[in-house]
Amino acid sequence: MSPKINSLNEKIYLYIVAVIVLGFTCFVRFRFLEVPLERDEGEYAYMGWQLMLGFLPDVGSMLLPGIHLVYAAILTIFGQTHSSIHLALLFTNIATSFLIFLIGKRLYDEPVGIFAGASFLVMTLSPSVQGFWANSEHFVIFFAIGGILLMMIALDNEDKKYLFLSGILLGCAILIKQHAVFFAIFGFSYIVYLKKQAKNFVDIYSKVGFFVVGVLTPLILIILINFATGNFDEFWFWAFTYASEYVSLISPDRAVGRFIRSFDPVLNSNFLILLLSLLGVLSIGWNKTIRSKYVFSFGLLVFSFMAITPGFYFRPHYFILVMPVFSLFAGIGAISFLKLSPTHHGLRRNSFLCIVVIFLVAPLFVQKNLLFKMSVSEITRHTYGLNPFLESIEISHYIKENTDEGDVIAILGSEPQIYFYSKRKSATSFLYMYPLMEEHSYARVMQTEMIKEIENSEPKYILVVNVSTSWLWQKKSSRKLLAWSQGYLEKKYKMSGAVEISFEKDSTYFFDDQAIESYLNSLKNNFNLQNKRTVFIFKKKDMDLT
Repeated sequence: MSPKINSLNEKIYLYIVAVIVLGFTCFVRFRFLEVPLERDEGEYAYMGWQLMLGFLPDVGSMLLPGIHLVYAAILTIFGQTHSSIHLALLFTNIATSFLIFLIGKRLYDEPVGIFAGASFLVMTLSPSVQGFWANSEHFVIFFAIGGILLMMIALDNEDKKYLFLSGILLGCAILIKQHAVFFAIFGFSYIVYLKKQAKNFVDIYSKVGFFVVGVLTPLILIILINFATGNFDEFWFWAFTYASEYVSLISPDRAVGRFIRSFDPVLNSNFLILLLSLLGVLSIGWNKTIRSKYVFSFGLLVFSFMAITPGFYFRPHYFILVMPVFSLFAGIGAISFLKLSPTHHGLRRNSFLCIVVIFLVAPLFVQKNLLFKMSVSEITRHTYGLNPFLESIEISHYIKENTDEGDVIAILGSEPQIYFYSKRKSATSFLYMYPLMEEHSYARVMQTEMIKEIENSEPKYILVVNVSTSWLWQKKSSRKLLAWSQGYLEKKYKMSGAVEISFEKDSTYFFDDQAIESYLNSLKNNFNLQNKRTVFIFKKKDMDLT
């Protein structure tokens, strides 16, 4: 048996912990509701906005459309602002925490569930995993953990209907991001493992069949929709052909170094909670209850880790995918710690209070400057450096004021959030420059395609983002798009705005004619993408004649 918290006072302590952590989470997230959209959020919001208007976005994205549908729902329910998106993230985060609590309670006991849910709220709040931004991983784990919980209920009750619904939720998680396929594989493996114990092969195949059909149903629906709309070839190229190319760009020998660099800030921010998780992993040695559940716990740990490995990119927000299982082991570790502590009631209570400190004081102290002192702009700069996310809002206001609803714009850079903020459609299907700069056989063809799309649509405004992280140039990147843009802009466009980005001072905006003339004189009329970190805004020359 796992150690129980029997006294009324100790149970009250547990619920006080849960309420304090929830209040802390809400307070901090409300502080940063106004953080500007980053690039991925910009894509999801733009695509979601297009879906809201009844259009199937003609945009190349290697993600399946689940996250775009999620954002369409968010924009419909909460509103079409960046703060509304982050408010929806808050509710999603709390809901996921509750699901983790239910899994911990069902698998072990109520204290494990409470500690696990609280740990999840604290760890996903951290800027080390870009926690204030509504990346797809937050929504993946909501559906994945919901699916795993339903699977547990179905297996306990021998209910095939719940197994099918479990598969549906895990299929939806895959639609949001392909990485979630590992959670579905975990579910499949766990069902097979449990049913093999019964040695009833008919029962095994029927239950696995219901689960697999559930997983495949959302995927088949999306494929059929793309067939019906004539977009299947484009859909298949981006979601599978290019995606497989993308995950093969980084060689395995670089994986360990990339993992260490990305995980180090996560470890520093949540060291004591992760230490508690490690204790939970090791507790299999003395905790019989944990030992009896090791297949589920360690299976989920292995497959959660596999979910962050495709491509060996290990971006900070990828680690959100392992936070549920880390949190579950933190709950196990907390209760196992009590079993190792002295049995005397007073000492045991003090041990419990030490764990409360691990949950609240340590993460609070380590991140106190980030969570309590920094402003929205400071936390954005701290997390994303000189990427033009703060500046995108003002730039979008300028674009919106100087264009009509039906006008299109183009961005030579990877800043799709500007399309969403300005509510103007992209003149090209390429929202990011990254696929065009990567070293693969499709890159030059993509550049040619983008050039053709821009020339055919003749956007009223073209933005050129001179920020390296908006391009990610590589040694062998084709310069065809760059060479074309300089001649095309000189011939058909003139500069109408510029925004200089700097760490040392607030960004400087040049929008009116006099300001632009002064700015151009400072550059000595020499436009070059290798200059400062600047966003250049060009408008069609014939706009002045209308």
